Amino acid sequence: MKKNMYSLMLSENVVNAVDALALRNGLSRSAMVNAILAEHVSYRTPEMRARELIERMEGLLSSELAVLPTRSATQLTLRSALEYKYSPAVNYSVRLYRSGDAIGEVRASLRTRNPALIAALERFFALWTALEGPSGGCSYGDGRFTKLLRPAEGYSDEDGISDAIAEYIRAFDRAIKAYFDGDAAGVKDAYAEYRRLAPTLI
Repeated sequence: MKKNMYSLMLSENVVNAVDALALRNGLSRSAMVNAILAEHVSYRTPEMRARELIERMEGLLSSELAVLPTRSATQLTLRSALEYKYSPAVNYSVRLYRSGDAIGEVRASLRTRNPALIAALERFFALWTALEGPSGGCSYGDGRFTKLLRPAEGYSDEDGISDAIAEYIRAFDRAIKAYFDGDAAGVKDAYAEYRRLAPTLI
């Protein structure tokens, strides 16, 4: 969506209140003013759409994964405990784009510096990427995995998209736990279940 620069004369007290609200919502002053005006004139901005998607995903996943604070309205950060030596934690990050072919991305990484654990993690990423196939939009390296999120052609149901992204994270989390538990078949089962429940996400 095209944006232009405008000059406004505002009361200092109003600006202070807007800044405080922007800080609480993880937005810049301009983004907060834009959101306030859009709400007042009943216009749904891309940022509002992204916030609604993030809030729905958070509601779907918060009972299973720890939701971490973030300053961005278009990002969701989650943490999952991995039952493995050294008690590492898996961090998931969902970031939504404002434009482009992909609607966003999911990232996964492990909070560890242990070389053996990082090597095992990379082997899991390779296995999952192979299950996704060449069109899955997956990449990995340096202990981090990234999946580009693309809805199936012609699919536009926003609740369905947020549900599919949540299911992807849920399946990925089940799979990585199965892998580190020595259950390679469990990885494939988790992916197959995800494809059955969320066929709308490429």
